[in-house]
Amino acid sequence: MAEVFTLTLTSVDGGARVASGNGAVATIVVRGNDDSIAFGGASVLVREDAGVAAVVVTRGGDRDDTATVQWRTVEGSAGDGSDFRGGVGEVVFGPGDIAKTILIPIIDDTEPEFLESFQVQLLSVAGDAVISATDMITVTIMASDDATGVFGEHNASPQPSIALMWAGLQ
Repeated sequence: MAEVFTLTLTSVDGGARVASGNGAVATIVVRGNDDSIAFGGASVLVREDAGVAAVVVTRGGDRDDTATVQWRTVEGSAGDGSDFRGGVGEVVFGPGDIAKTILIPIIDDTEPEFLESFQVQLLSVAGDAVISATDMITVTIMASDDATGVFGEHNASPQPSIALMWAGLQ
């Protein structure tokens, strides 16, 4: 939606003078520029063995022009090169585009670990759009291996079970 306001010159310095009539009045029309670019959710949860994390970026507003947004990954407890393959890139929204997806490779290792996370940040925008106030999203990687180890029975034959009961004294 366009925004319209009027600018009126009332006084000047340095020997200049204000023109009479409508020469001192200008109407300013700001078209668009309120198309908001944001992440499609509050966070992303992905399994370590999923291969990629899909981070959705959305565009609101009229979406009548092309807009480009730059992004980058930011290490957290998950390391770039050991848990994910980070980097920088750009998302291009053509006229009418509502959503785009950034695919970030996730590295499936055999090291037992707990939840790890990193962030994706929107940096700058070109075109008829602005970045929303929330310019970062957290991607949490759920381990596909057990951080506490796995204990198992190597003997396939059934074992008797023993039930213990507590006998309270009164």
